[in-house]
Amino acid sequence: MKKPRSTTPMTSPPSPSMKPISNTPVQDADAESELTFLSSRSKSEIVNMLLKHTYLDELAQSRCLTSSSSAIPAATMSAMTAEYLPSTT
Repeated sequence: MKKPRSTTPMTSPPSPSMKPISNTPVQDADAESELTFLSSRSKSEIVNMLLKHTYLDELAQSRCLTSSSSAIPAATMSAMTAEYLPSTT
């Protein structure tokens, strides 16, 4: 005869390997750029990228923009991005 299942949820302490990302020190520039990329987008945007298989392309594009933006003055960068933004008028 089978034992009846318990209806109380099991509570166990979190695994030491399951630490929050924000408290984990970043070890390399690639990981840091990916965390920046992830934190700048919503969960639904990330899910859509994964479903469309465009996540790696978007990440690479973000890394290129980030690395090139450090060499370009802010005024020039804002003028460049204004060209590609949709007009609000």
